[in-house]
Amino acid sequence: MQQLKKRQHRLVGVKGSSFRRPKFFAPQGDEVPSVTTAEMVEVDRVAVEETGPNLYQMMENAGRNLAQQAIHSLRIAQVDCRSARIVVLAGSGGNGGGGICAARHLVNHGAANLVLCLSSPQKLKPVTRWQLKVFRSAGGKEVTPSELREKKTTSTSLKTDLIIDAVVGYSLRGAPRGTAQELIRWANDSSAHILSLDTPSGLDSTTGETPGDYIKATWTLTLALPKTGLSDPSKTGEIYLADIGIPRACYTAETLRIDYCGKFFGGHYRIPLRIESEGDEKVQAARQKVSKATVDRIVFLGTSSGVPTAARGTSCVALRLSNKQVVLFDCGEGSHRQIIKSKSITASRIRHIFITHLHGDHSFGLFGLINALHITSNNSKINIYGPLGIRRFVESVILISASSLDHVNIVEISGDSPPAIDIGSGITVTPRKILHVKELECYGYIVKESPRRGKLDAKAAKELGAKGRELGILACGKDIVREDGTIIEAQRVTSPPSPGIKIALLWDTYDASNAKKEATECSLLIHEATFTSEQKENAAKYGHSTAAFAVRYALEIKAKALVMTHISARFQMDNKRDEGVKPLLEEALKTLGNSSLPVVIADDFMEMQREGDEFQVRS
Repeated sequence: MQQLKKRQHRLVGVKGSSFRRPKFFAPQGDEVPSVTTAEMVEVDRVAVEETGPNLYQMMENAGRNLAQQAIHSLRIAQVDCRSARIVVLAGSGGNGGGGICAARHLVNHGAANLVLCLSSPQKLKPVTRWQLKVFRSAGGKEVTPSELREKKTTSTSLKTDLIIDAVVGYSLRGAPRGTAQELIRWANDSSAHILSLDTPSGLDSTTGETPGDYIKATWTLTLALPKTGLSDPSKTGEIYLADIGIPRACYTAETLRIDYCGKFFGGHYRIPLRIESEGDEKVQAARQKVSKATVDRIVFLGTSSGVPTAARGTSCVALRLSNKQVVLFDCGEGSHRQIIKSKSITASRIRHIFITHLHGDHSFGLFGLINALHITSNNSKINIYGPLGIRRFVESVILISASSLDHVNIVEISGDSPPAIDIGSGITVTPRKILHVKELECYGYIVKESPRRGKLDAKAAKELGAKGRELGILACGKDIVREDGTIIEAQRVTSPPSPGIKIALLWDTYDASNAKKEATECSLLIHEATFTSEQKENAAKYGHSTAAFAVRYALEIKAKALVMTHISARFQMDNKRDEGVKPLLEEALKTLGNSSLPVVIADDFMEMQREGDEFQVRS
């Protein structure tokens, strides 16, 4: 929101414009209309001058929603709002007023370590000044930007848990300067989660461009309707939408004509949004030309449970793609050393790292690997994905050791069923929450290739009269329609398309039922088998699976093959592999019964090679 002037605004991106909007979807699948900056200004004008609510009411609704979102975010991070160290950064306009309002609600709910920092206290707009008066009446604490930078206060001298960004809203005009710029830099330099109000400060809410410094948000709570510039999750973090009480009559006014029904809120005042960018037609055309990759090899770099042994390293599995890129799943202590010793994996080819959970045997190898890649790689970007907390986890160690994160992009995952992550080349990775221990969230991952086109029978196509460029069109699965009405159907001259393979990677867990739908009929299931049923009490105590459980799960989801990993040190005595893991293998075979499901127990450096739509252990 911003202070309104009685003038007609030029609307950007409305019907008839070449502007292409991203698509936003509510949890139940309903599409949510998006608005440009100019359209949102008009929404505010119509609300204030014609339909209501007024600015004070909208700001109160925005601030309350922001406070609730902050409490929710802290709860996910397992931090109590009452003890959390929260810093609210507020500008002088409507966005700052919403931040100040949220600060007051949090103080009212016991946030004793919250401080408010105003970027321009001498320039507050009337409605924002009113919110500051109420905040002070609630006993809220304030710090100046200089005190914040110098860490002079008790609250800011300790590590901040959450920063609420309400410095610059949709009224951004050029790169942030002065105090606003300094506060943005301070926030980004901290290791705290950042929750932005409406749009991250410094980001153009129409185009998504960042003309200068901008807030790198963990979450963005956008108001009323999502802004068209919130299309890049690497800048916005996860996006939530808040209802601030604007009636349908406002959106459907003659100057707007937005198709709005509000049912996408589903009875809630805040909902998460999923983004699907349409993008420029040229970009889409270019994407179509990018060759699709396949998973051609799987390398087990670490297969031990909890601690490394003489024979096994801690958890790490690598998928090598046909374009030679590498995707890692977990990165326990010593994983970089294992990569160096591997004959098939090169560290410089790593582009994506997925972390299941933040126990050390699955994540402590990240720090050395990140530092080494910064020194040795060719500035290629590495994307790291993991549960909430992984950003702070990585940044704290890397930054305090004077290392660099310039080449690293960190994406935090939350919720039971997050959306699939497109890693390019036609491959997606779908996270699903699985149960391990109550202290930490854990995710399993399902890797899926896109369907492959059928092969063109050139001879049959030529017999039907196709030639030259027409053969390429048919190979793409498109029919040929000639001016005389003659049609050559692609399905007559191409083999049926084949679905890509699907690999489910599920550890550490005692219950992966939430992943069953996505993992069903996977080409390969890689599942932990830490114990046998004789140690089922330990399995229950520590949140792990037995060999029997892994086999039953594989049979339930109709997996085509099972690899068991995350092996307890008790089965690795004297480096005698066959004898050491024999109890696990015997239990697996007994549980299989008459099933022909192939079952393998992974060793370190075991490799599986792609053969058609199956994977075979390389000898």
